[in-house]
Amino acid sequence: MLINQLFDPPELPDRTVEQDGTVLLHGKVGIPVTDPLLDGHYPGFPLVPGLFLVQHVHALASTALERRADLPLVLEKARFLRPVRAGEQVLVTVRLTSAGPAGPAGPDTPATLDTLATAELRADGQPAAEFRIRYPGGTPVQAGPTGTAGTGDGTTTDTTTTGDATEPAGTLHRIKATIPHRHPVLLVDRVVEVEPGSRLLARKAVTAAEPCYAWLDDDAPAERYAYPAGQLLESWAQAAVLLACWQRPNPYVLTGKVALLAAVKDSRVLAAVHPGQVVEHQVRIVRDLGDTVILGGSSTADGRPVLAVGQFTVALRGAEVLRAEPTGDGTGDRTADGSSDRTDDRTNDGEG
Repeated sequence: MLINQLFDPPELPDRTVEQDGTVLLHGKVGIPVTDPLLDGHYPGFPLVPGLFLVQHVHALASTALERRADLPLVLEKARFLRPVRAGEQVLVTVRLTSAGPAGPAGPDTPATLDTLATAELRADGQPAAEFRIRYPGGTPVQAGPTGTAGTGDGTTTDTTTTGDATEPAGTLHRIKATIPHRHPVLLVDRVVEVEPGSRLLARKAVTAAEPCYAWLDDDAPAERYAYPAGQLLESWAQAAVLLACWQRPNPYVLTGKVALLAAVKDSRVLAAVHPGQVVEHQVRIVRDLGDTVILGGSSTADGRPVLAVGQFTVALRGAEVLRAEPTGDGTGDRTADGSSDRTDDRTNDGEG
């Protein structure tokens, strides 16, 4: 199954060490034409979820660094240049380098070197994505408990705001009528609160029946049951797409406007989530440019912060962009949403 390849690579890829100490990892993933994972993303036009590719790079880097994959990390940047389709082969190159700490040293944060994982992914010879992940050095400081996400007084209300009084806004039916994600990669269970054009609160229950746990041996260590970072990010991302598309729903990808992930910046996985926990995603719109929406937010589990998303960019593009064949020139001068690199960079910076 594809999720096995992406989340738990069977072996460490080719590894070389340069004179300056930089470690280079080279791997590849074959995307099966028929795979249950792709059936739900998206029905009728299967694409690999971009944040699952982030998880794959994270799995490779964690293995090479002999670092537990459930420890905190920072996704400093993710840029998606084109969709990765069923039947393609993805070549992955990861550079591991030492870097100074992201923040100043203090009594509880000694000056230890971080590690940067910079990745380039090519699908069928064309640039597909670029990632930069920071792994904090030293012993991570666990996030402390906070009030439950939701209303300002620390309680969560189970009310929703919707323009259609005949249908509860937060139901799974409403979710599936808004975005094209389906089983087994529909990772939002309920919308608890929504103010269209402004903010949204959603929930995802992590269970032992998740496909990502299916191949783990009974004697696997406890940390292996941490919900994969890429899947946690994808769950929040789906909540973000719900907010971006709430007033312009399109549960299909063959017609109308399709929501495509353009970029992610300054996002932090703060703590691990395990089966039995319920994750609450808070999403807010930072800027709505019509065909591009910039969002940010955070997630908690059992009242503890587990994710912080600095900037997440969704591009709404016509379905014909997906149906168009890749140029094949390998220059990477077109993004996944069909815009130029220059436009994408401007969008990523939120300058419109």
